Amino acid sequence: MKATSILAALLAASSASAMPAHTIQPDQVLETSAEFAAQFNPAPVPRWTVHEARRACAQDDSLCTWRFLMDTHVAAKTDVTFVVRGPGASRNSGEAQNVGDFTFTSGYDAAGFTTFAAVDNGRGLIAFPAYSDADVADGRVAGDRDYDVYYVRS
Repeated sequence: MKATSILAALLAASSASAMPAHTIQPDQVLETSAEFAAQFNPAPVPRWTVHEARRACAQDDSLCTWRFLMDTHVAAKTDVTFVVRGPGASRNSGEAQNVGDFTFTSGYDAAGFTTFAAVDNGRGLIAFPAYSDADVADGRVAGDRDYDVYYVRS
């Protein structure tokens, strides 16, 4: 991220370390305030809908399987099966998994919810579907939800 590079350069320049400071390259600087603001605004595409999200976990919580349909409204719906393994799987983050044109990862927050990063690799877009433990408790199917879509920045 550009802001991270700038911060790292400032910290490196202000430290007494013998390491040389990182030189910021022109392509790492945002040209305008509009360009800076645009990275935080949704992309001009339809919001993505997640249909029928549900989570089923093994009785010993060693494995949880999420199932849902990802609908971008510009292509066929993608049937997603996302598996999280390991002790306490219902409270673990999930590794990257490729499903069709998408790559999905998940993160679990101790407040009791899972957030997915759903990346459309072909179009360079990302959305962040999220569900509380209560939304999917005991195999409950969560209602359809729409999510803003953003550009993936390199």
